[in-house]
Amino acid sequence: MFEEALEDGILEPREEQQLSQLAISLGVELEFAKEDELRIAVCRLAYELDSGNFVPQDAGSAPFKMGAKEELLAHSKVYWHEIVTLKRPAGIPLGGDNYLKEIGSGVAYLTTKQVSMVGALQSKKFTLSSVQRVTRYTDGVLFNRSSGKSVFVKMPMDSEAPARFALIAEHACSGEPVLGFMPSAAFIPKSVAVDASATVPNQSQRIQQSDADPRYTFRVVGDFVGNRESYIRKLRTGDPIVLVREPTNEHDPHAVAVYDSARHQLGYLKRDVAYWFSPLLGRKPDAKAQVHCFSSEGSLIVGVYV
Repeated sequence: MFEEALEDGILEPREEQQLSQLAISLGVELEFAKEDELRIAVCRLAYELDSGNFVPQDAGSAPFKMGAKEELLAHSKVYWHEIVTLKRPAGIPLGGDNYLKEIGSGVAYLTTKQVSMVGALQSKKFTLSSVQRVTRYTDGVLFNRSSGKSVFVKMPMDSEAPARFALIAEHACSGEPVLGFMPSAAFIPKSVAVDASATVPNQSQRIQQSDADPRYTFRVVGDFVGNRESYIRKLRTGDPIVLVREPTNEHDPHAVAVYDSARHQLGYLKRDVAYWFSPLLGRKPDAKAQVHCFSSEGSLIVGVYV
């Protein structure tokens, strides 16, 4: 039940209550490993952000004056890096003439308008309006900017403060719902050969690779009805999936039905997921979906690209 509660990247109060009630009925205390406690915290945060229940931090804890209606969202210790293009090697090679140059360390403050690092030797900042995309990695967060140098803030994602900072940054810059899945790939190469351009993807390739990952992954429910399981067994990873909103559904006006390319219905998205995803699908009808994978129990996992 624990894995089922976290599999969609969101932990609702209702699901937490169900876990507590299960523990009480079994007469046991809930104990989680450190990594599971972190997953719970991040999935809970995703729910708070997506449901509008997130509470900003006290603005007085920021060491600088913020503008009108500007709110402090998160802060974390970081190592600030900028991605630069150089003809002579300097910093960490990313491939081609791209290098990751360390600027300094300090505390990064994320507000509704900017990211600012305050360090002992220097300070740096950029506006959120200059950010095209935020990508979370196991070793930090990449802010790919449309103007100015792209910035990578290095911080380990194995503790709550950096993980919260990263997810809140993704939500603040994208303006779209987020899911509390932990990143699995590192941005900084662990080892670099002499010919870095031949072995390490350059900056543009790294962004393209992150674009190749689905924005959301959802488990399909109701797949046991009728012949749906037989259609699902015929699917392969990468097969196209069609998502259809059902605003006239008498049971749930936010329902999102799942079909294969031949228009055989495979099931639905979970009700709590459809509640926030259906409006997003309405705003982005060209969103693409495909078979992402199958769970250990054989359930269909759909990947959505928006």
